[in-house]
Amino acid sequence: METKEELQRRIARARSRYNDEKYRSLYAQWDYREHEVMRPDLRPDIRQVVNSGGTRPDGTKEPERTEIRAVSRIASPIEQDIVGIHTAFAIGLDPDLGAEPRNENEKHMLKLIEETNVRNRVRFLNQSAVSALLSETIVAEYWWSSEDADFYDGKPWAGNAKTRLRCELWSPFLGDKLVPEKSATGELVRFYRFYKIKDENGRKVDRLMEIDDTSVFLYELRG
Repeated sequence: METKEELQRRIARARSRYNDEKYRSLYAQWDYREHEVMRPDLRPDIRQVVNSGGTRPDGTKEPERTEIRAVSRIASPIEQDIVGIHTAFAIGLDPDLGAEPRNENEKHMLKLIEETNVRNRVRFLNQSAVSALLSETIVAEYWWSSEDADFYDGKPWAGNAKTRLRCELWSPFLGDKLVPEKSATGELVRFYRFYKIKDENGRKVDRLMEIDDTSVFLYELRG
C-alpha cells in the first residue's frame, strides 16, 4: 500500500509536469485584453504638455503644465474569430448516431442515448471541446452518473433505473490543470485534475482528482 509520503511525492511529480507558463502564454494569445498592446508597462501612457507656460502681464513666469494622457490601446480578437469560425464549420449539427436497432431492447437503448445527448447539450459540449482543443491544446470530457429518477418518467421498460449520465468539460482556461499519465506504449493509465473550489466561507481550497481505470480519488488541501 502506498504511504502518505509516497503519495505526496507522486502528486508533486504529476503537478511538476504541468507547464504553467505555456498555458499562461496561450491565454494571453486568446484573450485580447491580455495582448501586449494593452499592457501599460509595454505601451505606457504619455505625458502631454497642456500649457506651454510663458510670461504673465505682471512679468512673472508661468510654468509649463503637463498631464498624463492615456494612449490608444486597440487589440483584435483575431484568434477567437478564427477558432469560432473553424468550430462552427466542424461542429454545426447535433450528433447523428445513424444506428438501426435490431430489436426492442436496442431501440430503447438508442432512445436513452439520444435523450442523454439532448440533456447534456452534446452539440454545444462538442463545440466547446473543439474550441478548447484549438486554443488551449488540451481538454477533458468527464462523464459520470447521478441519480435522476425523473429521467425515466414514461419509460416503463427502464425497470428500476434511477441514474443517468452527465458530462462536463475541463480545460486550462476554466481553471483546470490537467496532467494525463501514459504508459510506455502510449496508453492512458492515470489522469490528474488540479483545480480550486470555494468552501462555505468563501475561501479557495485546492483540490485534486486522480482517475485511473477503476477508481476516482479526491484529495483536498486546506491551509
